[in-house]
Amino acid sequence: MSFRARLSLFFVLIVVVPMVSLTFVLFGLIADSENGKADAGLAARQQAAIGVVGEARARAERGALAVSQDVRFATALQRGRLKVADRRAEQLLRTLSLKRIVVAPASGLPVVDAGGQTAILPARRELLDAKGRSFGVLQVSAEGPVSFTRLVKRVTGLDVVVRRDGEVLSATDEAVASASPPRKPTDVVLDGREYRAASFAAPAFTGRSVTVSLFGQRASSGEVDRSRRIAAAILLGFLVLAFAFAVLVSRSLQRQIAEFLEAARRVRRGDFSSRVPTVGQDEFAELGEEFNRMSVELEQRVADLRSERERLAGALRRIGDTFASNLDSGAVLEIVVATALDGTGAVGSRAGMRTTPNGPLEKVAEAGSTAGLETALWTAETAALAGESAEASHGSASALAHPLRTLEGESAVTGVVSVVRPDRPFTDGERELFEYLARQAAVSIENVGLHEIVERQAVTDDLTGLANRRQFQDALAREVERAR
Repeated sequence: MSFRARLSLFFVLIVVVPMVSLTFVLFGLIADSENGKADAGLAARQQAAIGVVGEARARAERGALAVSQDVRFATALQRGRLKVADRRAEQLLRTLSLKRIVVAPASGLPVVDAGGQTAILPARRELLDAKGRSFGVLQVSAEGPVSFTRLVKRVTGLDVVVRRDGEVLSATDEAVASASPPRKPTDVVLDGREYRAASFAAPAFTGRSVTVSLFGQRASSGEVDRSRRIAAAILLGFLVLAFAFAVLVSRSLQRQIAEFLEAARRVRRGDFSSRVPTVGQDEFAELGEEFNRMSVELEQRVADLRSERERLAGALRRIGDTFASNLDSGAVLEIVVATALDGTGAVGSRAGMRTTPNGPLEKVAEAGSTAGLETALWTAETAALAGESAEASHGSASALAHPLRTLEGESAVTGVVSVVRPDRPFTDGERELFEYLARQAAVSIENVGLHEIVERQAVTDDLTGLANRRQFQDALAREVERAR
């Protein structure tokens, strides 16, 4: 999968999928919010309607108290003069502005029933005689269904339906009158209009049940759709903004990666001079800095390898020179000091030989420069003349020296090879390499000495030390040739 495809998948997973999920959740919340607002408004208006019921009951209570205290009405009831009681009840209805008066024994049918049969919201009061004995239950209503529904609609602004035992007594709208009373707040569709409806029970005359239903029109689907469109527009704007930022970030990352890739290709081709631009303090900037440091180090390593290659080529050339000059001790020492200079990282190297067993050293070969380092070099060479490898230092300068021996015995030192540098001591590896080169130089000089002895023995008589026949013939041939 390409880097761009991974970025696209990452964008889909962290932005698109959550945004789609959030859209569904938000639309659900909008719908729930609309229902919540409708329920809250309906509940507030229902409390107002219950308040209207309480006021009607209070008026009924006052009316019941006045009726129970009427002497004529009470006397007629106690004496069983029910017609007189009915006439008096009718008079009390008009006088007290009541809607219905009902008197019934504790159990049984009413004995007095005056007023409209549709009156609702009665107040109950027990009738007691002079001895405190109950002789009936008085129910008085001061409210009719029509006036009650009008008052509730005026107070709540909702359509109202009053039912008694399932029968509609009054309704503010014919459409809502046809709806069944809901047991809990619910949505109702009537004549193409959406309502949020709720019901509650109201006080009723004995043996009856009264239900008051409230119907509030829901917000139109257009308003809900408008809310959803606003939410969708906000989400879409956020998605577009996120997509724009994602594109910018993606292009920035791709550009940085392209720069890294191009720099890596240049490094592969051997061009270490180019650098990756680093901007900011993020991980890409740190990666760029590390890449640039790596390029510098690679350039240094390549330069070191080239230097080592040149040193190797020089060493091979010196090996060839050694094969060509294996019978010349001076040429051998020239090669040895040059090789020791390169192999140990010294700045100066030289070789000295003695012409007599205990004579002073005479410089035979030299490489580099020993200016200013003579003290450390002379100290090491003096110590090496005693027969062992030596190391000496003076200030920051360090020097190594190794003795060269003859065939006459290990105690006879005929020369010294030495190296010196000003800045740091020699390492163990450099000491080992230098001693190896010095030993090989001693072997080569020894071989040169052996070859000279063999040549001398070939033309000299062993007993007398005089020239033999071969030397005579060689001399004769040279003289004949010279004469010619």
